[in-house]
Amino acid sequence: MFRLTTLAALLLASTAATADQFSIKASATVASAADTLVLLVSPEQLNANPQLEAISKQENFKAAHGATLTWLAPSSPYSQYQRVVLLGTGDTVKLTPYQASLLGATAARTLKGSAASSIQLDASLISAPFSQSELLAQLSHGVDLASYTFTRYHSDKKPEAVRQLHLLSNAAKCSRAAFSAVGGTKRRRKTGARSHQ
Repeated sequence: MFRLTTLAALLLASTAATADQFSIKASATVASAADTLVLLVSPEQLNANPQLEAISKQENFKAAHGATLTWLAPSSPYSQYQRVVLLGTGDTVKLTPYQASLLGATAARTLKGSAASSIQLDASLISAPFSQSELLAQLSHGVDLASYTFTRYHSDKKPEAVRQLHLLSNAAKCSRAAFSAVGGTKRRRKTGARSHQ
């Protein structure tokens, strides 16, 4: 078993891949230059906000885990954004770290192909059964995994634009150790290699 694992690790290390189309940063303040807002919402939060409740009823959006609703040219209080993506968390009491990483992956896949260049992912309203820094770390991990592409044998390697992803936290100070433990650090494109800073 050890030989197979070592061999697999060597093969993976020798392949070229990129997972760096997002530059991820966590903050307790709103990113003023963001053109897209990804808002994590639970079913309870939809009912508490009349505007979100009206939009979700029109589109039959129930905020189930991983469900998305894209709102283009939103009105106030979201009018500073070109688009708002509502990302359902389901029941936050039952939210696990794995499910949080799936939410990050869903956010990355939803934005793939869009013109969004600076994204604010707002997790400040979510009260998960684990820490806020763990939630942000898992969201970041999911974004990282979903944006991974294998490029070794591609003949036309086009450089992808790096998007800014700002994770909004309700904690004044996120634990950098927990955030970077699962890869939630700034990534830069290198030729065929992954780089952590």
